[in-house]
Amino acid sequence: MLEFFTNWLDNSSLSLKQLSAKLTIILSLISCKKVSDVKALDLSNRMFTSQGVLFNIVQRTKTKLSSVEYPSFPINPKLCVVLCLQEYEKCTGAFRTSPAQLLISFVKPHPPVSSATLARWVKWVMGLAGIDVSFWAHSAGGAMASKAYWSGARLEDILKTADWSSDSPFFKNFLLQTDYKCG
Repeated sequence: MLEFFTNWLDNSSLSLKQLSAKLTIILSLISCKKVSDVKALDLSNRMFTSQGVLFNIVQRTKTKLSSVEYPSFPINPKLCVVLCLQEYEKCTGAFRTSPAQLLISFVKPHPPVSSATLARWVKWVMGLAGIDVSFWAHSAGGAMASKAYWSGARLEDILKTADWSSDSPFFKNFLLQTDYKCG
């Protein structure tokens, strides 16, 4: 996925549909989060920092997240979540009535989107990238965690990033059952 995004246009040249889907995927992949966790991101609880962007989560989620931080990636602007988020906020600011749910529909009247919509966006872009979309879109986070593990990332870092308190869900539900390629 990340390689696919490096070949896309700059954020400012993407359609709102493309930008919305790209932001959703980058937020999911970087944090190894499900789309339901990404759906909980709220602009009124977002803070840009010198290292990236921090979201405090006030909405109840299945994973009981209290916050999630996304690092800046200035080396490659096409993969930088902060730059993608800033462009998204600029593009959607004109039709937001209040700063609430981050991800909104690209179709008028631009209501907040559901987790199912976010999953469709993820599957749409993954299909464009030539990735097998026969698995559920929420598996992207597990796939990214598996990719990190097989690339030599420390298990402790993967568990912390994904907010897993133990390694058993990772080994039981993701790593051992992952037979598709990720990014």
